[in-house]
Amino acid sequence: MNEETIYCIFCFGINNLINNEQCLCDYYFHKNCFLLWIKTSTKNSCIICQKIINTNRLITYNHSIININDDLDDFITMNEDIIPRINLIYKKICKGIVLVLFLTLIIGIVYMLFKFIFTDFSPSYPD
Repeated sequence: MNEETIYCIFCFGINNLINNEQCLCDYYFHKNCFLLWIKTSTKNSCIICQKIINTNRLITYNHSIININDDLDDFITMNEDIIPRINLIYKKICKGIVLVLFLTLIIGIVYMLFKFIFTDFSPSYPD
């Protein structure tokens, strides 16, 4: 019998998955991936349909029920500095993109100036 491989919707990993049976979206995730989703999105809802997920009653792939509320409190406490670091990286990337666009614009202007300066506009007459 050929079983379909089950993947985490966040990281595409395959081990220790939790089944989202609280809405009709039918996907699996890792506890830490879901905790990171809750922390970064500031809501405990389905990533697809946005229905609130009861973190008291999550069902693992082997059908055991787990409560991640305590883990969520610990995770948020341990990772309080993740968001500021992500924001700093995002700002640096944006500054880099703006710099590249600005330099591209300057190079384009200089190219057009040289092309204009060194273009011969005198009429040419056939011999």
